Amino acid sequence: MTLSIYRLNTRRRHEQVILSVLRDALTNLIALKKFDEDSYEDDITVELINEIHKELMPVETSFTVVFDCKNQPIPGQPRDLEREKKRPDIQFQWVNHEAQSYMERQSEYIVECKRLRSGKTWNKDYVKKGIKRFIHAEHGYAKGSESAAMIGYIQNSEPDSILNDVNCTLEEVSHPPLVKSQENWIARGVARLYHSVYRTEILPCNFTLNHLWADMRRL
Repeated sequence: MTLSIYRLNTRRRHEQVILSVLRDALTNLIALKKFDEDSYEDDITVELINEIHKELMPVETSFTVVFDCKNQPIPGQPRDLEREKKRPDIQFQWVNHEAQSYMERQSEYIVECKRLRSGKTWNKDYVKKGIKRFIHAEHGYAKGSESAAMIGYIQNSEPDSILNDVNCTLEEVSHPPLVKSQENWIARGVARLYHSVYRTEILPCNFTLNHLWADMRRL
């Protein structure tokens, strides 16, 4: 079913709120100085969700924020049992009160989190165990959605070196590179990067992945 312009704009407004909340929550998380380069991803993400709830308090729109929850079935479509086993790190869920059918009543915004650092295959895994989950049918993250987000926790190494690793890995799998929103990185700050891909296994094909990288290094 083709969404009306009004409902598309409604989702875009929700996305703008979510990305703003994520940026502020990550900024707060960095300021806590609670984590070091050996901290586990799930520990950081659970604390991030606490900060997200604080930031959502004054927001008029009601979101449900869930951690490590299975992909939801898509109303009106056949079940995809393999996809429904997979668990994105964070899901923002809300009800679309302007929906014209039950298939559009609930919406989700998917967020996947990964550590970024030197050594082993951390930065390659950001692509192979992160970005690719939004592109291939096996995980099917953000299926039915035009956009989603990834969060990178920078634990050590220089951001430019990390970005080079990530983009080299993307080139190896024939996907376009991430693009920084501004030339300079902000120490102990949050950087936004953009990534547009064409998905051949998941609809919609034209897909935007927003990246927020939080510099959690002890500088």
